[in-house]
Amino acid sequence: MGMPDDPVVATREFITGWYADVPSNKHVVLPRSIPAALASFYAAAAGRDEVLGRQDRLFPPYRLHPGEDGWLEFGEENQGGFVLALDPTRPDPAVFYRYWKDEPIVDPHPLTTFLLLFAVYEASFAGPYLATADLTSEEALRLTSGLRRVPLRDRWFPPGDTEFHVGNGLVVQLAPNDDATWCTYTSARHRAHLQPLRHLDIAWKTFER
Repeated sequence: MGMPDDPVVATREFITGWYADVPSNKHVVLPRSIPAALASFYAAAAGRDEVLGRQDRLFPPYRLHPGEDGWLEFGEENQGGFVLALDPTRPDPAVFYRYWKDEPIVDPHPLTTFLLLFAVYEASFAGPYLATADLTSEEALRLTSGLRRVPLRDRWFPPGDTEFHVGNGLVVQLAPNDDATWCTYTSARHRAHLQPLRHLDIAWKTFER
């Protein structure tokens, strides 16, 4: 499956659908100096703080001001390992990881696609109801049957061999283990969407937190 033709629209639709139970704030004030894709993300996320991330985090809009060097820093890794940055003068800029190495590392995805993958990645950890397990390939196929795969295409972080599948009120993250199994975080906003997974004959490590 390829990426959607308009990842900005796909990101907005994912946020407004996945977080439909969280009231939004229609009166968010955004800086004028940010790319349109980032403005659209913050408009959809307004009033929904968890959209900005828990594993990693995007900065709130009031912090979005280009530095003296021209970089716009807009997020960071949860332990401060890197800072997300871009060139705000470009319509769909590259996303850079600063301070991880001596030179910034560029993500393979431009901002528009990066934000879609960020939203899905964070949602896989952040649902009120969560199930985790180590899966065989056959179990992973059963878990994701009927869901839509969102390809990473070699995103730098998390690694590109991580998979995401969405649908039926679920976001499923599959990350490969060294022993040819898969580690999954399966997240749901409502208990009813997670309950059918009890019948998949999977040895869950955690279920519903």
